[in-house]
Amino acid sequence: MNKGRSRKRLTQALINRKGTTRKYGEEAKNCSLCDFFGEDSLALKAHLDTPRHLYNFMLNRFKTSRKRMVQDRHKVTVTVNCSTHSVEQLKDGTAKTKIRPEDTQVEYHFEILNTDLEKPVLLQKAQLMHPYSAFTISDEHNISSGETYARIHPESVYKVKVSFKNCGIGTYGVPVCMWLMKKKNNDKERFFQIIRVMVVNVVGPQTVEPLEIKDSPFTGERWWGMEQTVWGKMPDGPRASYPCATLFVVAQLDIKFGHSA
Repeated sequence: MNKGRSRKRLTQALINRKGTTRKYGEEAKNCSLCDFFGEDSLALKAHLDTPRHLYNFMLNRFKTSRKRMVQDRHKVTVTVNCSTHSVEQLKDGTAKTKIRPEDTQVEYHFEILNTDLEKPVLLQKAQLMHPYSAFTISDEHNISSGETYARIHPESVYKVKVSFKNCGIGTYGVPVCMWLMKKKNNDKERFFQIIRVMVVNVVGPQTVEPLEIKDSPFTGERWWGMEQTVWGKMPDGPRASYPCATLFVVAQLDIKFGHSA
């Protein structure tokens, strides 16, 4: 199989439906996803093979078809494991972990399992769907570079490693896409992708500041009942409330704001 022709056919077949613009009767030469305006259709075809367009197309497709693209299908499953931290894998394709600031680097292993008993599946590429300096992707046979393929035989697994470099307290995330091809019963090629969204939460120690009790700015007396919610009423009866809080209004407010009892 010609590797370049297969990828080009896959990419262009998908992109020509949604990523290009043209007037009736004209050849497509512009790409609306990337704001690319080509001189002719040849310029567009060259643009469709660029990493920029591939990133933009896949991100757009992921936004509109996430529910389907995160599903294991065609007898291929993708799981995310980590030897040092637990990984929570959600139905929406998210793989979440919590680490501490002192964990300078954490490695995750994406296991692509072919559960078919007869047919192999071709892993064409494994990639981060957008560049992110905190994440790097690699594998034993350099599939992530896009220079070669990996044939996953029936009931076999191939592993792709995603390394996270700790950049401080915060939340980091990136979608990871597996490009796959499997032949149907009629020997026609079926191209599909399975995506997992890496989310890493770097959390520090939980510190709580001691509660400082201050004097009331209205009466000069100490605040009281701070651990409870108290519904207050103005002297004339209406209940005092605020969209974000419940207020206790003391009668002395009529001195400050001129409220008549």
